[in-house]
Amino acid sequence: MKDRLNVYQLAVKFGDNPNPADGVAAIEAEIAKTKDPAVRAAAYGMLGELYLAADKPREAMWQFLWVEVVYNQDRDEVIKALARLADTFRIQGDDDRAKSYREKARRLRGGP
Repeated sequence: MKDRLNVYQLAVKFGDNPNPADGVAAIEAEIAKTKDPAVRAAAYGMLGELYLAADKPREAMWQFLWVEVVYNQDRDEVIKALARLADTFRIQGDDDRAKSYREKARRLRGGP
């Protein structure tokens, strides 16, 4: 839990900066220090958030895909990643994929 908290604190610290992408190296360092898939999932999710805050949706997309495809052991992190993937695709103008990811997140949450 301490490692996850550290990742979230880094994301908040750099998310408030004029250039949120400045925090990428710090979070990548946290990823390199751990083998825990839950911490890695949280870290990749936070990398995605920083990239979105820096108006880099394509880079954010790749980070959220890491959570969905590789570090998918934490259901809550996957649901967040799917929702943010829908946002990244919408921003990039790919409404079909955005809709697909919204539906996938809804199904995983247990919605109709």
